[in-house]
Amino acid sequence: MRKWSLRILVILALAGLAFIPLSGELNKWGLIFAVFTVIPAVFLFGVSFINKRILHVVLTILAALLGIAGMSFLLITTALDYGIAELFDVSALHMIQGIWITWLIFWILLFLAIAGKKEGKRKMGFLIAGILFAASLLLAGILYAKDKIAPSGPEGEEHTGPYEYTEEEISQDEETGISYVNDIIMVFFTPDTSKEEKQAVVDALEGEIAGQEEVIDLLMIRVEASSYEELEALCEEVRQMEGVQEASLDLAAFTAPNYEPNDPFGRYWYNCLWTDNKWDVESPSGNNWWAEAIDAPGAWEHKEKMASVSVGIVDNGFDIEHEDLSVGLLNEGVNSYEDHGTHVSGLAGATMDNKKGIAGVAPNARMLGWDWEPTKAQTEAGGWSTSSSILSGVIASIEEGGERTVVNLSLGIDPKGLKESTGSDVLGDEYREYYGALVSKYMAALLVRDYDFVIVESAGNGDASGIGYDSKNNGYFCSVTEENCDTFGGAIEPKEILDRIIIVAAAAQPDKKGDYTLCRFSNYGESVTIAAPGEDIYSTIVDGYKKMDGTSMASPITAGAVAAVWGAQPNLSGAQIKEILVDSSEIQVSPNEATDAKEGIALLNVGNAVEKALETEVEETDNSVYETYIKAAEITTVRGNWTEKTNMEMEVQEENGRDTYRVNGESETEISGYDRHDISKAHLEGEGYSSNENTDTRWEMRYADGVARYEYIEPVKQDLEQEIQPEFFNFFNLKETSVLNGKIEENEISFELTRDSFESAAGAVLIQLSQNESFSYDKVTLSAQIDSSSGQLNSQTIEIAGSMDYEGSKKHTECVLEYRFEAEEIEEGDLVPGNGDMSQERDIVLVLDNSGSMAESVVDEGASSDVPIEETREAAVKFIDTILEEDASIGIVTYNNGAKMCSDFSKEQGILEASAYTITANGGTNMEAGLNTAEEMLSYSSAKKKIIVLMSDGMPNDGKQGTELVSYADSLKEDGIDIYTLGFFSSLEEGERASAQSLLARLASEGHHYEVDDAENLVFFFDDIADMINGQKYIYIKIACPVDVTVKSGGETLTSEEKALNTRTSFGTLTFEEGETDTVIDSGEDTDSSAAADALFGFIGEQERKQRKDGEEEDDRVKILRLKEGTKYDIQIEGTGNGSMDYTIGFMDENGEYTDFREFEDIEITRRTQIDTVAENTSKTVLKVDEDGDGKYEWKYRAGINERGKLVDNTWILYVAAGAAGIALILVIVLKVRHRQKKKNY
Repeated sequence: MRKWSLRILVILALAGLAFIPLSGELNKWGLIFAVFTVIPAVFLFGVSFINKRILHVVLTILAALLGIAGMSFLLITTALDYGIAELFDVSALHMIQGIWITWLIFWILLFLAIAGKKEGKRKMGFLIAGILFAASLLLAGILYAKDKIAPSGPEGEEHTGPYEYTEEEISQDEETGISYVNDIIMVFFTPDTSKEEKQAVVDALEGEIAGQEEVIDLLMIRVEASSYEELEALCEEVRQMEGVQEASLDLAAFTAPNYEPNDPFGRYWYNCLWTDNKWDVESPSGNNWWAEAIDAPGAWEHKEKMASVSVGIVDNGFDIEHEDLSVGLLNEGVNSYEDHGTHVSGLAGATMDNKKGIAGVAPNARMLGWDWEPTKAQTEAGGWSTSSSILSGVIASIEEGGERTVVNLSLGIDPKGLKESTGSDVLGDEYREYYGALVSKYMAALLVRDYDFVIVESAGNGDASGIGYDSKNNGYFCSVTEENCDTFGGAIEPKEILDRIIIVAAAAQPDKKGDYTLCRFSNYGESVTIAAPGEDIYSTIVDGYKKMDGTSMASPITAGAVAAVWGAQPNLSGAQIKEILVDSSEIQVSPNEATDAKEGIALLNVGNAVEKALETEVEETDNSVYETYIKAAEITTVRGNWTEKTNMEMEVQEENGRDTYRVNGESETEISGYDRHDISKAHLEGEGYSSNENTDTRWEMRYADGVARYEYIEPVKQDLEQEIQPEFFNFFNLKETSVLNGKIEENEISFELTRDSFESAAGAVLIQLSQNESFSYDKVTLSAQIDSSSGQLNSQTIEIAGSMDYEGSKKHTECVLEYRFEAEEIEEGDLVPGNGDMSQERDIVLVLDNSGSMAESVVDEGASSDVPIEETREAAVKFIDTILEEDASIGIVTYNNGAKMCSDFSKEQGILEASAYTITANGGTNMEAGLNTAEEMLSYSSAKKKIIVLMSDGMPNDGKQGTELVSYADSLKEDGIDIYTLGFFSSLEEGERASAQSLLARLASEGHHYEVDDAENLVFFFDDIADMINGQKYIYIKIACPVDVTVKSGGETLTSEEKALNTRTSFGTLTFEEGETDTVIDSGEDTDSSAAADALFGFIGEQERKQRKDGEEEDDRVKILRLKEGTKYDIQIEGTGNGSMDYTIGFMDENGEYTDFREFEDIEITRRTQIDTVAENTSKTVLKVDEDGDGKYEWKYRAGINERGKLVDNTWILYVAAGAAGIALILVIVLKVRHRQKKKNY
């Protein structure tokens, strides 16, 4: 018997080892199998030869325990990976693996248990083993069938009740936000409608009955998938049909309890019996108690509605490689190895629903990190850190964050260090006041520049002994009060600053009654805004997770809440978000008896806050009026010289309405040398007359000491110098929020102005003419006439209604100011290259297409209607502004039939922008002429970098074309000139567009071609090019085709999926190009240009267009990604058709040039294929290919620096493992044979 049992064990061991390849690779399933099946099998094979009964029994029991542990591990791991409720809905492969492994273990143990026993028991063992084997195969077959065979419901009218649908059938209307089933119309019939009449409606729709509710005569009819508008139109048609009472779309929504993420929060197989992480906001407990206490699940229920919000974490130590975090480090050179910043970051924005670690409060957070840790030199100097080093993190976060930024500071003054340095752990009054004034300066500076943000700071962790005390001792933003606010001379109200500061205390876990108390260590006081959990807080650390205590934990929980609320209603201000957060609390946290705190503090409730934000109605401003006026004002004033004529008629009425006092004023001012970037160059000379003084005046204005100072040359009643802010004549210095109730009618624009905006501009004129500084404005209305050809302001009128002090009392005042603009044209003359102000670092020539087609309004599908030449002007101005932030000089060239140098090299923004605004469109397209003029300009340059930025909306029809033009561009690149190209081809047909794209791509330096879908986006891509020129490195990715690509980072998503299409984020862009070919054909000189273009670039493309099974074309356009370096990006690629994919990724060197390209060619793609890869500048790039979408990677491709991707073959590991097991068995057999031989010898 033992002989046969040994043979069977050998067979089982080898069969088990052979099973490993079923996992596709040596992943965790294969390793688990090897450890808990093959090893016990081999081990027990040896045990069976031991004759000592006791030892045999002991070892058998140990092996049995090992097998049971393996089985339990597999079952629990499976349950946690896929969810207990979904255990029997996982893929068939995983289930078969688990069942097979369990069966093998039990079979082995059964044979060992009956070895050497009586014949009857051996038969019983075989019977049990056979039953287990058969049951395993049966269950595996059932699960396999369930996984592969979709259930089919009843057809036609026999299907009573609702229909079945898939996720692909759910769509959302972008305009209304309504989610609906895209192929269902619900038709309600009148009670007396016959079956035949109902069927007639179904036939008329060319549909089929998907479901019905007979009781109410409702048919759910499946039709061809359509848009919201199309289905609505179809419903309207159905309503007119015989017997129909009503027709409707079927709406869709998520209906479930409060959202629960699938992140384990530290619950794993080994502690699942005692770790309680079930979601229960009524009784918070477990590692996720802090999320329950603030009702985070209530907020997560609305996570799909949340816009991206940037969260800056100013802290020390960030694990930027953490599996559950995506943090972009703003100061990459400084990253101390600490857990604190990592722990804090996880609470605010750890990745949700990735089955790893935890979920941060804000699923919409774009995480930014700033490490304030002292440098080595500072540490050696005593570990001091400066306020500026920390507040720089605040500034950097807000600057990078965009429109909405939350900044978290889980830090403060160290009370022990304070006591050592000052003798007391209490912050002195002057010290505190200085802190408050300092940080408020930072905030005021940001606010006057129209940044909006919320600052969240921890209240602090007690005095030197660790007992909570007044939070004002924590310093920084905790110290800001209304009295010590620095408001930049009244430019900002203290309330605007204080309303954007949130100070957070720490709450302990609730007691058995559910009551909350402040932690013993938590600070308190008047500056504290709210409390959040701060005890036993489980979050991310370097390479893992652990619990920490402190207000440092409460603060990021609140910062994440701010981000979630702001994302739910992005049109609110930071101050409004704070108000909602505070007003949403339902629970008071009691003071801790160990402290001197007397009052309770509201506990954060992010669930309520998000719902309240969603319910808040915000009136959206029509930006078109503001933008139209600002554009006209810029064109008018950017030239630097104009005439301003002002007529003032003011009437002062007594309160009885009878007596009136009239004031007439006239003014004419010549303004010259105006430069909005350097106001000291401006000079005003004017004359005026005021009837109330019966006095003529003359004045000159020179700028000094931060204000415009008027010097009256002829005497006036009051001998004074009038101080007027520069904005007095800067008409485009209005904030968007200053423009109210605007409208545009033909060439006239009108709107109301807020008081603040008027006082800083035209209001100064009233003071100047009336010599009365007591105006109080009730209503100010501006109307302007815009010249239709030049786009500048011809005139504008400001009507003011208000009051003023006159003869000891307030008098009603009305007046009208009229401005007449007579802008002087710039005298161009004959500009000759070589006379410009060039840079030693970078000289850049903007070569702009101003052919006739650039003046034509283009409406592309899905794009707005814009005039390219207008957008080009705006984009050029933005480019100039960005480039001149660094050491550079810019020249401007335009080309149509020929080329024109609009501006030689200059570093003066005013000159360059004035040149950009004068560009008009007409004529043909001669790219060669534009490049030639740029080359001539650069021939005088000795800069380290010489750059051409070429923009075009189509193919050249004059000068060199095709291969000749490409060769010419190649010669420029060989001479050391970098060429960037920017294409805007919405007006071209598909074939022409592909040709134009390919041409500009070949003209550009490697990786430097950009594509724009509509004119409105020109400004963004010019800005991207400017950033790259200024030193920002980008990862370049080119994917062809037919696939969709998705990149996620910091709560933002780039994706080519049609339903969720998003092509621009703060971390990068996605553009599309048509298919391309490597062949360039010379067009010849006399060939018609469009035909030549088609012949030149043929464009059937490398990737042949394939057809879907239903006959629709696939989106096989080339996808181009440009991602800012410094972050690890997870790239997800999904097949959309059958074909092959080429994947290229490029990295820049220290000079900002693409010198490392890694190419993966001819990867087979189907509609089920999924590919995962990482975009990061490391030595290797790996593509992992899931060929059939079952969650298992069949293939891996790897490429190093400037290498082509190669298939990675891991099968040798399996053969090594099999060989090792085989050798072990052979050794056991050899040992046994030798043992028997020795016994015979004896």
